[in-house]
Amino acid sequence: MSNKYNLLMDAARLMHSLADVLAAIADTYADVKLVADAEVIEAAEPSKSLPEKKAVSLEQVRGVLAQKTQLGFTKDVKTLLTKYGASKLSDVAPEHYEALMRDAEELGNE
Repeated sequence: MSNKYNLLMDAARLMHSLADVLAAIADTYADVKLVADAEVIEAAEPSKSLPEKKAVSLEQVRGVLAQKTQLGFTKDVKTLLTKYGASKLSDVAPEHYEALMRDAEELGNE
């Protein structure tokens, strides 16, 4: 009887060991699955590294043009306005504000 008892105890220990091994495999699989799912989510999200470009306002352009006029570039400022199809700043189309401001900032830097 003692022999059967020892065999049953050995079988129980083996089953516990097997259960521990299976639990470890399941945990490893869960960790791998979480990492894989996180990578898929990161790949699906749009990149946040590039900040959104803010539109240049009329006031910003006016400030740069006023500064250049005060520095003596009045004629050049008028030439820039003409380049963008306007005789005064309020006639410049908003989609040209950024380019106009960039051109104006270059005045005197040449």
